[in-house]
Amino acid sequence: MMTMIKVKIDKTTCLGCGGCIIICPEVFEYSKEIKAQIKEEFREKIKEANIGIITDAKLIKQIKTIESLCPTHSIRIEKST
Repeated sequence: MMTMIKVKIDKTTCLGCGGCIIICPEVFEYSKEIKAQIKEEFREKIKEANIGIITDAKLIKQIKTIESLCPTHSIRIEKST
């Protein structure tokens, strides 16, 4: 069974500090508003830059670290299998 997580960014609380981008630049980038967003190739829906589906084990580990380190708890893992 493949491991998968659904990650969501709360743009209302994101400070744009960039910690997620530093730890996992493969998945996260800055939006035009200088907030974190999911890179297009990981987005659940192309227009929703705040929800992504990740299946790579290395990236999942990095995102779990980011979730615990985000100063505003704006990055959350919503579902995992």
